[in-house]
Amino acid sequence: MKIKAIASICAQEKIARLIDKTGDDGTTNQWAGGHGCLYALPGIPYMGERNVLSVFDIPEEKRAKIEVRHEDAEKLNGIVLDDISDVEKPLVKTSLLIGRKGSLYQPLLRQHNLGITFVDTRYLAPLDDPLNIEMYERPLPSGAYYIAVKAGFLLLAVITHAAIATNSLTETLESIAARCRMTLDFDQITITQEERGEQK
Repeated sequence: MKIKAIASICAQEKIARLIDKTGDDGTTNQWAGGHGCLYALPGIPYMGERNVLSVFDIPEEKRAKIEVRHEDAEKLNGIVLDDISDVEKPLVKTSLLIGRKGSLYQPLLRQHNLGITFVDTRYLAPLDDPLNIEMYERPLPSGAYYIAVKAGFLLLAVITHAAIATNSLTETLESIAARCRMTLDFDQITITQEERGEQK
């Protein structure tokens, strides 16, 4: 995990969340992140509220502006930090990126229905190999959902989905799709006409 990228998110969002997850064997694994993301920190020495910003190498003058929250994983309001979940559903990554208000979002297709969700690509930056990950959708008790990021069976991160699906976005994408079809049809007609001309 790229610690500097996690620190950058915390500094930008002005919050550093530090989560303790105690396993069945009694060992404590820590997770850290900002408002909409948490990342596993294997191999990192145990951190507390007093030293997390120092470990993240956040400049002294910026630390006073960053809220630090240190809590137990049981208080995450339904977010589960287990590697395996019986209720998670796979998401299909797309190669398309959508720019909106200065951020880039990647569409993710649901396999269990015809729906779609989006992930803010900023939250993929801390991952060591973001091209070789799988993403899953996990439900929350509220009826909402979040994205679980894995490498194989290992959970690397949990990310809040980006709620950018609006009528305006849908209309824009439909307009782009229609123009793409028109362009492809026009190009095909042009190619066909050129081929006929060559035959003559």
